[in-house]
Amino acid sequence: MRLRIHRGSHEIGGNCVELESRGQSILLDLGLPLDAAEADPSLLPHVPGLIDGSNPDLLGVVLSHIHGDHNGLTGFVHSSVPVFMGARAQTLLMASRPFVRNVPVPLTVRTYENQVPFALGPFQITPFLTDHSAFDAYSLLVEAGGKRVFYSGDLRAHGRKARLVANLIANPPPAIDLLLLEGTTLSRADGFGNASETEQQLEGRIVECIKGARGLVLAAFSPQNIDRFVTIFRATKRAGRAFVADVYLAHLLDELDLPSLPRAKGATFRVYLPDTQKRRIMADKIFDLTLRYRTSRIYSDEIATDPRRWVMLFRDSMTRDIDRLVSLKGTTLIYSLWPGYLDRADSRLRSWCKAHNIKLTMCHTSGHA
Repeated sequence: MRLRIHRGSHEIGGNCVELESRGQSILLDLGLPLDAAEADPSLLPHVPGLIDGSNPDLLGVVLSHIHGDHNGLTGFVHSSVPVFMGARAQTLLMASRPFVRNVPVPLTVRTYENQVPFALGPFQITPFLTDHSAFDAYSLLVEAGGKRVFYSGDLRAHGRKARLVANLIANPPPAIDLLLLEGTTLSRADGFGNASETEQQLEGRIVECIKGARGLVLAAFSPQNIDRFVTIFRATKRAGRAFVADVYLAHLLDELDLPSLPRAKGATFRVYLPDTQKRRIMADKIFDLTLRYRTSRIYSDEIATDPRRWVMLFRDSMTRDIDRLVSLKGTTLIYSLWPGYLDRADSRLRSWCKAHNIKLTMCHTSGHA
């Protein structure tokens, strides 16, 4: 078996590793570089048949998870080249299409399951569910030609599925010839050897933040980060408030349909429709996405009546929605995303908070080990 790292060894993100055996090959991940303005076919690695289907020896692309820096170029893959991912990752990817622009949806998708081996030509691949901020993320064991390669994908050991990584370390696949290990945080001056804050510890910190808030609490986080949603939802309940999702998050949870996850119902979980989502739904005529939440819907006037009752999912595009509230006095914004987003040239969130006297509080822990 031969191996080529197309991207990801000298930069964070854009991962793509090619494995070849007996003249046939597979790709592990096909990510969009983090410094790319947008997805473009010119960013694809030089792999024959990837974009035009002309190479029958290219057997497929196997994704570890559906973060853009690992799957962001899969929308350009020819339909003759199957793209493999976790079954629930596919559910999440498809559910996001009505709300997220330029979702990289492959033309031909196959799904795999945790620790169920599957074959692609001379390759046998065994996925191992792991702990990461991406939902349904996996490490991949690849066997071919008498050799065994273990590709970690992205992983951490401080999330809500940390036991998966602990179990893997305690009982690793034997006789690994090569380990390809994710190293996003290794270059951080304070990162190596120091434990990251766990999701449980973060939950406790958010509880105190909510309890100390004098008005509405806004929570900025990625709806696809299901661990972080659970953290904020649990903190909201512990602090004695009710949670307000947008239709996007409510839809993701319904599509995943997992008994372990909260769903929009009752007084403690309401659904708000931001203007940006409303315009998208009207333009695409997908009104059924909102009709299913008619008994859970909440509107600006109800939020404004008693802002101290609510913790509300927030994104930058919702500033006009929040501006319509009668009073923003005492509003707190819990920012639970990578802090670097705030410093990008196109981010106006800091200035918006300052103009409205909104307290901006960082409550985040990394999705990487």
